[in-house]
Amino acid sequence: HNEATTEQGKSLKHLASAIRYYNESSDALEVGYFDRTVSQEKITKSIELLRLALSEAKEADIHILNMRFSGLGDHVRDEFVTGMTLYLDAYEKTDNDKLQRAQRLLDNWVQYYRDNIHKIKQRRSR
Repeated sequence: HNEATTEQGKSLKHLASAIRYYNESSDALEVGYFDRTVSQEKITKSIELLRLALSEAKEADIHILNMRFSGLGDHVRDEFVTGMTLYLDAYEKTDNDKLQRAQRLLDNWVQYYRDNIHKIKQRRSR
């Protein structure tokens, strides 16, 4: 039982780190009021953070996340990880269609997480 709890804790930590890096990646692209475009420096920083987010998200155990909260692991795998993977690939190849698909998946992930964050966190305290 204790080993399972430790594994769950590890997966939740990886997911929390992935979400933090993902949010920082988005924040890095913030454009100032007088800026017309995002600087290459900001884009590079954002991509680095997105790579870190993807690496952390891949470390989380999908099965354990699903046991923690029904469907959480599936959403992490199918929207968050797949979306970030597509996004990075689209960035490398300058593929706008792929970028739009990635953005849709990531928007779906963000919406799912926002809608369920309280329920997911409540499960933690039991």
